[in-house]
Amino acid sequence: MLRAFAAHRKVPYRIQTSEDAVFQYKVTSFPVAILIGRDGVVRMVKYGYSPANLKALDAKIRDLLAEPAPPL
Repeated sequence: MLRAFAAHRKVPYRIQTSEDAVFQYKVTSFPVAILIGRDGVVRMVKYGYSPANLKALDAKIRDLLAEPAPPL
């Protein structure tokens, strides 16, 4: 169902699903987008779908991708 939603909305980002993530990140509703930076820190959480959420997620993903990778 999630993959169908993403395909229908033409979401151009990788979607990771996990039952453990529901508990780890205290997810209380769906859909939810949790953006995690390269440093492992949660950078944004958005609940629900709206054009405004999609725009905010797109902007934050672009910001995160522009950050340098942490040293190994």
